[in-house]
Amino acid sequence: MSSRRWADSAEPSALEGLAYQRMSDSPTLKHYTDWGAYEPFLAHMSRCAEDGFSYELGGDVGDGGTQMGALLPPDESKIVAAHYAALGGSRSLLVSGRATISLVPRDAGCGHAASRHSTITVAPGASLDLKVMVGAGSGQLDLSFVELVLGAGSAANVLVYLRPSADAPSASGLRAALGDGSRLNYLLMGSGSSMHHQDDRVVLGKSSRLRAGAFLASSNGMRIDRFLGIDHLGDDSSSSATSMGVALEGGYTVVRGIVRITESAVRSRTEFTAGVALMGEGSRGYAVPMLEVHTGEVLEAKHHSFEAKPNADQLFYLRSRGLSESEAKSLIISGMATAQLDAVEGKLSEEASSLLSDLMSRVGLEASLVPRI
Repeated sequence: MSSRRWADSAEPSALEGLAYQRMSDSPTLKHYTDWGAYEPFLAHMSRCAEDGFSYELGGDVGDGGTQMGALLPPDESKIVAAHYAALGGSRSLLVSGRATISLVPRDAGCGHAASRHSTITVAPGASLDLKVMVGAGSGQLDLSFVELVLGAGSAANVLVYLRPSADAPSASGLRAALGDGSRLNYLLMGSGSSMHHQDDRVVLGKSSRLRAGAFLASSNGMRIDRFLGIDHLGDDSSSSATSMGVALEGGYTVVRGIVRITESAVRSRTEFTAGVALMGEGSRGYAVPMLEVHTGEVLEAKHHSFEAKPNADQLFYLRSRGLSESEAKSLIISGMATAQLDAVEGKLSEEASSLLSDLMSRVGLEASLVPRI
């Protein structure tokens, strides 16, 4: 059975909704992402020699051939068009039972742009643990996208870790369509590059559930802009999303997005929280969660945002216990981050804890202060 046949039989409302109601970016997009950083690379595009992901597969995973999904149309943006122009290969995978998949970037013989793409379809009733690592060599525009289709009653845990090269721009994203009664847990972690744009979009079918968490950090010239789009198309659907970020000395972190509850998504509920902590000279951050509700029969729709600096009393208390200012900041930030790790379950939550130590070190914080799960 092909991925398209599974998709058509499992959740036509989700896929059709994405095809005919493509989510547009926030009108303030250019205020957050410096698209000029990408132009020198886009002017010298060449195709990669082969698929840019290495695959580690476990459990009930089959080959879906070379068919690509419909969740990332080439005309969505200039970056997506460049992604397809540079793409040397793409793998489609079919999950029929219980499976684990790990995607790791590798050298695929690319020129100015390294492009990676994977399409994964989860059959009705099946389950998946998916880990995606983003970022590889230096000096290239790094582009990585994953499409995920969940059949009716299926479940997926997804962990995406961003570790792009600091000396070139990068962009990545997850596209997910949730079939009737399916469930997606999604955790995004990582740091920025010279300019990283993370674009995640999820479409929810009838009685589907989304739980999304994120922790993103920047320092010393790193920049990262994360956009999360959630479309409720089916009735009785539910989403809970939290995007947290920190901008340290010279860092720039944006966490934003929009949740839309359409007219057909009656009895649905959503909660979207976005917040950024600013620490150090020259740090900038923005938190912009937005809602659009097109039905009066919604059960709950709320959003929260904050942009803050660490509490002076909190820092004083920690320093009075013998911690340096750097250690005190590290402890506060690791606490913010750790609160996001339960967005995924089981082994992926443990892996997220290990990756958090790497993230803390990458932005100049004390990795030893990260609590272990």
